[in-house]
Amino acid sequence: MTEAHTTIRSVHALKEQQSVATADSINQALTNTDGFVFVFYSHPSIYVANKLQQGENGKQACNDWLKGINEVLMAQRKNRRRVRLLCVQDALEHGSELNQQTSLTAEQLSDYQAEVSDLELMAGHQLVLQNDDIMQLIERLEASTLRLSEQAYRVAVNVEAVLNANNETTARISSGNNDLNSVKEENELLLLQLQQVQEELEKTYIDKKSNDAANKYQQRIEELESENQLLMQQVTNQQEPAQSDIKPEQVKELEEENELLLLQLQQVQEELEAYFIKYQDAQKELSKVKSEFNQMRDQKKKVKEENNKILKQLLTTQEQAAQLTEQLGYAQSYQKKFKTEQQKANELRNGLAAAQRELQELRIKYTPKKPLSKGAKVKQKLLRRKLNNNALPKWLNEQIQQVEHSPLFDRNWYLSQYPDLASINIDPAEHFVRYGGFESRSPSPDFDTEFYVKKYPDVLAEGMNPLLHYILHGEAEGRLPKAGK
Repeated sequence: MTEAHTTIRSVHALKEQQSVATADSINQALTNTDGFVFVFYSHPSIYVANKLQQGENGKQACNDWLKGINEVLMAQRKNRRRVRLLCVQDALEHGSELNQQTSLTAEQLSDYQAEVSDLELMAGHQLVLQNDDIMQLIERLEASTLRLSEQAYRVAVNVEAVLNANNETTARISSGNNDLNSVKEENELLLLQLQQVQEELEKTYIDKKSNDAANKYQQRIEELESENQLLMQQVTNQQEPAQSDIKPEQVKELEEENELLLLQLQQVQEELEAYFIKYQDAQKELSKVKSEFNQMRDQKKKVKEENNKILKQLLTTQEQAAQLTEQLGYAQSYQKKFKTEQQKANELRNGLAAAQRELQELRIKYTPKKPLSKGAKVKQKLLRRKLNNNALPKWLNEQIQQVEHSPLFDRNWYLSQYPDLASINIDPAEHFVRYGGFESRSPSPDFDTEFYVKKYPDVLAEGMNPLLHYILHGEAEGRLPKAGK
């Protein structure tokens, strides 16, 4: 087996290609190395927000986070001295402390950094706060986590940014509605223009039918003209051989008839020219109308496409606005609940402080005023120790011995710090093991009991004396005996 540290990948994979740490992989790593095994996990709010951003179900994301953490906590409980739990986000935020305590660098964890938007982060954080299983587990997890700073990692939700985004979305919806109304008005105008063009086309069609009739009439005129020329030719042919036979009256009649035919022919030609000019004008107008019609048709198609696009954007924006409104309600509810719980906690702290002051006053009040002589104190102490050693259980005597031999327990300092012990007639080490540790009394200047139990609430939850817990487990886990140390 090697002596090098072993780094296990994150319990919660944020990308598909990342492997997930399991109890089996941790046990395998413990087998392959004599050093520490570092196990990283993602903060639940960031993990759930990342899954929401990927389109996954929020409840399922919470269950997946719980499943991974429970499995790793079970493995860590069996190998408390060698398995170290760390929060990925805390490690990335405190790179220098990470390197000092583990020899690892933040760059080695860069693949596990999740970039989530303020909206997804607020939604993920709200889902975590509403999940009782996660909230019950979080204190235990923080107590088992290697701390890189005095405070456990906390997610900062930028509610103001979400509100600003909601306001911007509302403004975009309003602008979209105005644009939509403008497009509708323009569309109605185009439809009206299209109707006018259709009426003009109908009129042009009627004119074209009239032009067709004129063409037929011209054709008939040409036929008559041809017949007239044929008759004139026949008259000319007949005049030469039989000129002497034609009477003057007949000649005059033929001339009058000929003039009448020429006059009719001239009228028909003038009318035909007028129809032809109108036809040319109609052709030009028709080409112009067709061009305008095609342009309006293309414009109408473009407007319709723009309408569909704007409607789609409007629907999307309305959905986003609804989601933002819902999440805003969650955030406001959470802030109100947090303030209430914070107020209750402050009241409990004040009540506890008052009770401790009252207890101290009672102890001082009922302390015997007349102290024993020095010789009597020595005899009483020897007798009490003998009786206690005979009466106490073996396991309790072992704990007392562990405390007495610890450099963090100072007998003289303990007695001077708590003068009420002189009247109780009990050995300082025994008193600290049985009572003092649970009364937030410190065994020496180098160990702050109140700091230790507040920073690591799992200690009292397990029913252990704080100093004994530090001797047996806390020191190996890298826990702090007092603030700033």
